[in-house]
Amino acid sequence: MLPDFSEICKQSKNTSMSYVFKKQPNFSLPTKISIPPIETIHLAGGEKLHILSTETTSLIGLEIRFNAGIWYQDNSFQSYLTGKMLSEGTRSYSSQQIAETIDFYGGYYGVSVEKDIVSAQLIIPKAYLSNILPVISEILFEPEFPENELVIIRENLIHQINLDNQQSNVIAQKKLNITLFGKDYPYGKIGNPDDVNLIDRKKIIDFYQKHYLHQNAQIFIVGNINKEDVLLIEKHLSPQRQIIQIEQVEHIIQPDSLQKHTIYREQSTQASIRLGKVLFNIQHPDFIDLHIASVVLGGYFGSRLMSNLREDKGYTYGVGSHLVSYFHSGIFGISTDVGLEHTDKAISEIYHEIDKLHNQEISEEELSRVKNYLSGSFLKNFDGAFNIMNQYAEQTSMGLPINQPQQYLDKINNITALRIKELFNTYLQKDSLALITVRKSEQ
Repeated sequence: MLPDFSEICKQSKNTSMSYVFKKQPNFSLPTKISIPPIETIHLAGGEKLHILSTETTSLIGLEIRFNAGIWYQDNSFQSYLTGKMLSEGTRSYSSQQIAETIDFYGGYYGVSVEKDIVSAQLIIPKAYLSNILPVISEILFEPEFPENELVIIRENLIHQINLDNQQSNVIAQKKLNITLFGKDYPYGKIGNPDDVNLIDRKKIIDFYQKHYLHQNAQIFIVGNINKEDVLLIEKHLSPQRQIIQIEQVEHIIQPDSLQKHTIYREQSTQASIRLGKVLFNIQHPDFIDLHIASVVLGGYFGSRLMSNLREDKGYTYGVGSHLVSYFHSGIFGISTDVGLEHTDKAISEIYHEIDKLHNQEISEEELSRVKNYLSGSFLKNFDGAFNIMNQYAEQTSMGLPINQPQQYLDKINNITALRIKELFNTYLQKDSLALITVRKSEQ
């Protein structure tokens, strides 16, 4: 029988309850971060193996990073198609056999192609490491790049490009990249479906041999690792081969002479707004401080831009600012999608918030809130062995010092409101930001 809620309510009126908090709980920002030691071993084939050993998991996490990203390609999509084709057939396995074998042993395999690197990731129960490493070895060092699989992957890629090119937010982001870097710079160059069909099997093999087969990789492994596991990894993932030192690839940024573009698209249901400028990567001494300043503007739910455009004005569901670090450069960006009728007002409010941070120091209360958010989200990135190794891999790939996490935490603790104001005046003048808007013409 359901309770008589009316009777309960009557009784509650006669019940006196009071809670008195006599003392606010103590709170202080963390000042130290403790990271377990990570061992680095030089393998026989030249690869570096980074090991985070832990007994808290029965899984093995393995990542192999190659300097084979978009930066190094001669033709659009050459890097992407090479990375995706690795697991589409080897000397001993078809693509179906590879997928079925990894699935049979409860594993996961995936490839991520980025601006600078290609990352192959494997997660597998430790008990089956010896069963699956021979397959991964063939994927990385004996791929066949079968023509029939290449046809399918090219068709899928063309379909995805055509779908993306119907999205206002994708159109805006692509145009921003071209505007900032230039149409021929690797971080700005945008390929089209016709470029996909120009990548044949020979171009893929040439790229593979140059940037995978004849180059060393960085290997990162986390789990309950013993000496036998290291020997297995060395046997299968560090084969003896000829290593060729390739010339350092240089590209010159040639930004668009026009830094403000409006693209009219009649199918748009929202307006996409992108602002940005080329700055520097995480190796620059001001990067972390500027990242903190960017969070104040639009890097978390309580930021200036979110409070204004979403909470106060209702122009958008989301707006954010961010710093992106590549190997050879970096950008600051602001992105949002707003109702068509709010386009100009939203841009005006973005500029307004930047102006305020130029002219006024943020309050100590807001600064404390940002520091709390940054400290919490940063430490969360180091929660568990797999997350720790992910952070270490990013740090190592960027050539950062081993104490970089502690430096980051120190920057959070020591930054001041005056420093944030100075950073906005030094780097984030609103007139220096490129502006891309995708909207309907009748606006």
